[in-house]
Amino acid sequence: MKTISARSEIGEITAFIAAMLDVNPGNLVQFNHPSSHHFMLPDQGGATVEALLEGVAQGPSAGRRSVVYAAFPFCIPTEPKDCGFCPFPKVDLGDAEAGGPRGPAVKRYLDHLYRELEISAPHLGLPLGVDSVYFGGGTPNLLNPAEAAELVGRVLAAFPPAPGAEVTFEGIPYLFTQEEKIAALKSAGVNRLSIGAQQLKDHLIKLSGRSTQTRQTVRVAVQLAQKYGLDHSVDLIFGWPQQTQDDALDDVRTVIDWGVPHLTVYPLNQPKSIAFSSPPYVDQIAPVSERVRTYRAIRDLLLGAGYEQISMSDFQRRDRSHFDYENFTHDPLHVDMRAVGYSGFSRCAGTAGQPGVTWIGPNDLNDYYAQVDAGRMPLRAFFHFTAHDVELSWLLNQMQVMKVPLAAYREGFGKDLLAEYGNLWSALVQLGWVEIKGGALHILGDGVFYTALVQRMLAFDRDQELRKHRTLISYRSKERHLPTV
Repeated sequence: MKTISARSEIGEITAFIAAMLDVNPGNLVQFNHPSSHHFMLPDQGGATVEALLEGVAQGPSAGRRSVVYAAFPFCIPTEPKDCGFCPFPKVDLGDAEAGGPRGPAVKRYLDHLYRELEISAPHLGLPLGVDSVYFGGGTPNLLNPAEAAELVGRVLAAFPPAPGAEVTFEGIPYLFTQEEKIAALKSAGVNRLSIGAQQLKDHLIKLSGRSTQTRQTVRVAVQLAQKYGLDHSVDLIFGWPQQTQDDALDDVRTVIDWGVPHLTVYPLNQPKSIAFSSPPYVDQIAPVSERVRTYRAIRDLLLGAGYEQISMSDFQRRDRSHFDYENFTHDPLHVDMRAVGYSGFSRCAGTAGQPGVTWIGPNDLNDYYAQVDAGRMPLRAFFHFTAHDVELSWLLNQMQVMKVPLAAYREGFGKDLLAEYGNLWSALVQLGWVEIKGGALHILGDGVFYTALVQRMLAFDRDQELRKHRTLISYRSKERHLPTV
């Protein structure tokens, strides 16, 4: 996607934005910094996670909070592949049964994840108290009740949550319809479910190849979360093939009526790797201009129903729901992200005065197993932050929650944000996408939908600089299909 610098002239910025309005800017997985295309492979200089962490100020002793992502790689196989829309690394588990997998593949993975925790303990200071834990994937609720409870118990023993901390377990709806599993998860320490419905219309669900999902399975999953007193969210996608705006709004109204406290409603992402980006599906998707209108209608519906908007895609009841894992990750100056398991993304960004590192775990299971068997913390690629990289990481993350505190930017980086990118903010104010008030820069109106476009402009100069200094090994990272994070 063509991009220009945030430091371009106001007229150039305005013209560029006008030319990009019909291009899908991205969704809740928004552009971040650094792009993983700039990560280095560990075979350059013999890097290890253990060595990367030496001298990096991290954890409570450095005045930093922590969140943890525990990854489970396996998914149900579907046709089209990856449910048509999912770009994340995963492994199809072909022998999955309605009651959960029992095969050796799952046991082998869990055994290695538990071994990884043991290997990581002296380097991460385990057990390490954390502020939020998220069990994601893949589809972790493929696990049966006993397996799921053991996974949660082992991870929480290594990363005990602070009092009142959020512990989320995600999955597809029909695997949350087993009451025994919900009870086991709650007993193990889970207090929030993330239900990945995406659609509630049965004819649209079928396009994803999820043969076991129906509107009713989503309803039952929500009912069980409520029966067991678990905070919960439902994910919905708009811009789906064959979906009308009325379809999308009806799904949102239904979830509101069910009393769900948190909705994540996001436009279809369209990287070239997904099935929905190719015929026949791509020709059945509404243009971006229509998706913008659908976004406005969904936003207005939820705000009118008593929800507040906390990101482009996230809406929550003002009186009860939260999504701490996601919220905390938007402050890399004060919060470290750690991941265990397959393809996990970790970040200890540090500060402008003491920049840190970020790294990604292997997205090949055999590579992951080999590294754990060798007694190493698993590593696929890494990046050393500079002060400017820390600044961009924080700024782009703050934009995702639609508000950038000006004093915090000045305190963290010794600069005036309004002066630093003055032409960009002036252009966005003229468009009605930005407002400066109350000591903060607020993202407004359609600017929220197009946040990723603005983020790319902010990171453009540094991105170009990094591209010029890529080595051959850096380019090999791209050949290994590193995800953009």
